[in-house]
Amino acid sequence: MKIGIQEDMLPAASILEKCAQAKAVGLDGIEVFARGLTERVPQIAEALMTHDLSASAVVFGRENGLLHPDPAERERALIALRTAINNAADLGAAESQLDNSFALADSSVNSAVASLRQRQAELTADLAQLRTT
Repeated sequence: MKIGIQEDMLPAASILEKCAQAKAVGLDGIEVFARGLTERVPQIAEALMTHDLSASAVVFGRENGLLHPDPAERERALIALRTAINNAADLGAAESQLDNSFALADSSVNSAVASLRQRQAELTADLAQLRTT
């Protein structure tokens, strides 16, 4: 079993230093937060590679609004979730986590999860193709 830690639990200032700390204590990966992740993906990917770690998850649990009564807020949250899913795929994250306060019966969340599964299948196919070339 691989063991990871959420990025904010490591005391270092930079993601490169956080990865060094995680590796030094024998961890396998780091969970990164979805908020502001798009801009950080290149830096995080480089730090993970440098220290032979993986992105164990992209955590979306601190976001809000998927069940908001205002349709515009729900749409904003859904766009943010889809962005987080794409960032998770870009980092090769093992999972994308939703906070347990979200009702998974909600069709918007189900749609986002289906998008994640589809993206995962596409990446798996791409990886298989790369291995044969």
